[in-house]
Amino acid sequence: MIIADGTGWTLEGGEGQTLLFEDGRIAGYGGVNRYAGEYTLDGEELTLGPLAVTRMAGPAEAMESERRYLDALGRAARAAVEEGTLVLADGDGNELLRFAQSAPKGEAPTMELIHTCYRITDPDRSVAFYEALGFEERRRLPIRDEAINIFMGLPGDGDRLELTYNFGVDSYELGTGYGHVAVTVDDIHATLARLAEQGIEPEKPPYTVREGGSLLCFVTDPDGYRVELIERG
Repeated sequence: MIIADGTGWTLEGGEGQTLLFEDGRIAGYGGVNRYAGEYTLDGEELTLGPLAVTRMAGPAEAMESERRYLDALGRAARAAVEEGTLVLADGDGNELLRFAQSAPKGEAPTMELIHTCYRITDPDRSVAFYEALGFEERRRLPIRDEAINIFMGLPGDGDRLELTYNFGVDSYELGTGYGHVAVTVDDIHATLARLAEQGIEPEKPPYTVREGGSLLCFVTDPDGYRVELIERG
């Protein structure tokens, strides 16, 4: 199968790395930086020109993942597409990278809500709160000497929560527009009992908003952000 011009690809099992073939050029995201370069394709024989890469810094783990990805991409000499999967291999046919197809050009792209961000005043206190809810701290990303972003996620899920700590800021006004974020739990009473051991209490006991609906309640994080807990039906 020929690689259609304008087709995007996402690395399988990667950290969000992408690859786009368009008008004799490739471009994409390496995990921290964007990259671009020229390519030619003769059948399955792929030739890549030098890649231009932006020079943003990220966490050491992310930078190492990007380095390995770009190194493998630079060694690609063959490209084959089968059933929506792109496989890049070296000159000896050894598989280097495997991608899943994104939406072709002209079609609606596949979109995903990847995270919610809000500002916090005490990183350790906020991380402890969300770890009590079951989140894991995944990584910390310094923003020059201004701030730090802390990414957290639930086991088996992405980094859905971004907590931003701006150095020297000790309070925020939440305003009237913010509502809440929501997470599901298997047993809301068991969850509340576990949270109570860590000093976290619900605003009020679990309740339903309609007959036969799921039990739910709200807890509040150290900065006043509300988190809804919903028992799975």
